[in-house]
Amino acid sequence: MKKDTETKRVQVTLPLELYQALQQQAQEELRSIPAQIRQILKANLGSQERH
Repeated sequence: MKKDTETKRVQVTLPLELYQALQQQAQEELRSIPAQIRQILKANLGSQERH
């Protein structure tokens, strides 16, 4: 993440099975869990903008 961009910190509570699925995806894509969450958010927010 660029240091010159403004950021906000959020906290997310997930059911265990959703966390485990997220953890599995992150491991498969060689990402940390926070990086995987950012990737999912970017993909979903980008797809919403196209609709």
